[in-house]
Amino acid sequence: MAGGRSAFNPGAAAISIGAQAWITLAVTTAIYTLNVADRFIFSTLLQPIKVEFGLSDAGVSSLNLALGLVLMTFGVPAGILADKMSRRILLAAATTIFSVMTALGGATSGMWTFVATRLGVGFGEAGCAPPSVTLIADRFPPVRRGVAMTIFTLGICAGSFFGTAVAGYFADHYGWRATMVIFGVFGLPLGAVTLLLVSEPVRGAADAAAGTGQPGGGLLTALSHIYREKALLFVILGGALICTWGWGLLFWTPAFMARNYGLTTGQAGAILGQLHLVGGTTATILVAVAMHWLSRSAARVQIWSIAGVAAMGAVASIVAYTTTSLSVMVLCVWLFAPVLYMYTGPTYTLINNLSPPHLRAKIFSIFLFATSLGYLVLAPYLIGLGSDFFRSSGMDAGASLRRALEIFAPLGLVAAIGYAAAGLYPGARPKAAAELALPANSLVEG
Repeated sequence: MAGGRSAFNPGAAAISIGAQAWITLAVTTAIYTLNVADRFIFSTLLQPIKVEFGLSDAGVSSLNLALGLVLMTFGVPAGILADKMSRRILLAAATTIFSVMTALGGATSGMWTFVATRLGVGFGEAGCAPPSVTLIADRFPPVRRGVAMTIFTLGICAGSFFGTAVAGYFADHYGWRATMVIFGVFGLPLGAVTLLLVSEPVRGAADAAAGTGQPGGGLLTALSHIYREKALLFVILGGALICTWGWGLLFWTPAFMARNYGLTTGQAGAILGQLHLVGGTTATILVAVAMHWLSRSAARVQIWSIAGVAAMGAVASIVAYTTTSLSVMVLCVWLFAPVLYMYTGPTYTLINNLSPPHLRAKIFSIFLFATSLGYLVLAPYLIGLGSDFFRSSGMDAGASLRRALEIFAPLGLVAAIGYAAAGLYPGARPKAAAELALPANSLVEG
């Protein structure tokens, strides 16, 4: 490292990408898909769960606090473990745990046992992302890593589709409990597949001389690196705020559509599922092409492009929850929700490229801590609390939730400003842009 920033060997671009790299990417993406789907199931099933347990908006959102709090508590330790132990074993164990707990969530008989299973889901999911992204980083050199991370983040699109459209369909036909059991059982084989097909790479191997032989470091070392590398700091803060804003709004959107427009769980899930699958996939691919087009520019140009898109998305989100027209509302959601896919791949790539290999999992887990705090803990609960407050003042359930979402939506503008700030620091200068480049032949070269 030089000047507090990660230095990467230019020769890393010549490192061969073999079959094991693509196998690792395929398996980790499949796990990420189920990981995301298991989170979306809860927001899709929010209304029937609320009715069955007789809860307020704040009460039903607090059920998901269990998952968020566990992710926050164990996410950073999972990152520390991923920097020290076999990542394939950690990933396989974590996948098995969250799949079993998802299935048990549908088989529970009461509210508190359901909360216990959400704790288990959070515990399992905490151990998935840090080993996944660092396994990918060690199989793909910096100039190819953006493509790999873009493919990995397609798991968000697929997982969101399964967790909304497919879960909504099952809920309408078989009930919310059976839906959770089906999704949990579907994920069980992936733990064994990880052990059978994925091998453990040498840490920092894809970065050639840059990462090999560096000493390990603890959590304080990782925090110190983030503090020194201001571009990384604002990427983490801005990215976490974008995540909190967008996914916080979408968490309550199925319930919002049910209360204000009379849609069933399946109907709302079908609309949002198409958005996630088609809109999310299209946005992810478009941003990969755009980042390639901007690859010869300074990284700050890429950062500011994402920030600009986020700002426009924030304006659309404000309109989405103020309009009384379902068609306008759906159109505006189609305009702001893809932002959550457009920022993800570049953000994951920036975090990996601005972090030394021996600290990557810890630094990524710190980013996950920030996002989990925002969109799994604070956003759902605060929106639910606001909805209950306005309900107590005489509004009906639909109007009170609308008002809470209207107040929350402008957070997207704050998020865009925070993300744009990353472009003001040295880590976002041309050298970093070269590290983020997505060559036209990067999928087949080597």
